[in-house]
This record gives sequence, C-alpha cells and structure tokens, in this order.
Amino acid sequence: YPINSSIYYTYPDRLTIGGQTVSGARAGDVIKYRTEGGSGSYTVRVTQGADNVDAIKGRIRIVKDQTATIDIEVSDSNDPQSSTSTITINVEGVNS
Repeated sequence: YPINSSIYYTYPDRLTIGGQTVSGARAGDVIKYRTEGGSGSYTVRVTQGADNVDAIKGRIRIVKDQTATIDIEVSDSNDPQSSTSTITINVEGVNS
C-alpha cells in the first residue's frame, strides 16, 4: 500500500488544515499527523525549514516566529523504492 500522511490535530484551533497542508502556523503551535500504508516503519525528514521546527514521531512543534515553508517527507524505512508522503506547513512570521 502507498504511504499516506495526514494532519489530524493542531493546537491552537486557529490553524487552517487541508489534509497534508497547514497554514497560519506560528511559534509554539503543535501539529500532529498520522501515517498509514507501507510496511508500518517510517523515516521522517524535514526537507525544508528544519531550523523552524522540532519534529518528533508524529508531532511537529513550530519553534521560530519567522515566515517559512516547512516540508516534512515521510518514507517507508523498509522499502526505499516506495513513494513518499509530504506534509507542508506555512509559518506566518510575527512582526515585533
């Protein structure tokens, strides 16, 4: 089965969720996602914006208040040839 990651929880609720995309994130926000398919063993890589997030097993926390696009790629650890699933988070920087 192909890998599919999807957002299922955000804190606070003001974030806009679109399946694999979150808009309006700011520092301190938490985004949770689940992954299905493949072998059940996954590798998670932040391919863009790694300095802006803390990504730990199904949970992403925004750590910087700067405008950025964050891409998180989930792949099957046991099948490097399988397709990947990408989650995108759009962070809105806050002006001081």
